[in-house]
Amino acid sequence: YALIEGDLVDIKGKRNLTRERTDDLLTIDFNKDLPFDLAIKQVSGNGKRVIAVFEDPNCGYCRNLRADLNRLKDATIYTFAIPILAADSELKARKALCAPDKAAAWNELMLSGKVPNNPGTCNAPMDKLIALGNKLNVTVTPTVFFPNGRRIRGYVPPRDFEKLLEQNKG
Repeated sequence: YALIEGDLVDIKGKRNLTRERTDDLLTIDFNKDLPFDLAIKQVSGNGKRVIAVFEDPNCGYCRNLRADLNRLKDATIYTFAIPILAADSELKARKALCAPDKAAAWNELMLSGKVPNNPGTCNAPMDKLIALGNKLNVTVTPTVFFPNGRRIRGYVPPRDFEKLLEQNKG
């Protein structure tokens, strides 16, 4: 074993024991801990591959992931808009959640930067979304949860994301 930059590593087994334990501690019950009624739901194809993603409208890595997710086949994506990066994140998220087609508005916001043209004064559940992010220790966007409760933080390239999706399907 070795202690490398604060992580306990099993050198023979080539395993980061600290990361494994942290992942265990951060695992959620996907179906019980996520209030899907607060999410923007998008389905492609048969929708059999399910994920939940937490995104901030000002997150560049979220934009990259969103572009990749829109090309994902046979997927159901639950998007939780959490405004944690900038002062105007909440207003942008609120405007997307107040749009008649939330999914289209969120995609347009994330992919082209176009903020929906509405006052954002609907009864969007921003307080509940922020509380959910805090409860689940979502401190980085994007954060993706898989059906088995595991999470990844940050952007992952499409090929690696596909592998993670298969490994963590639940």
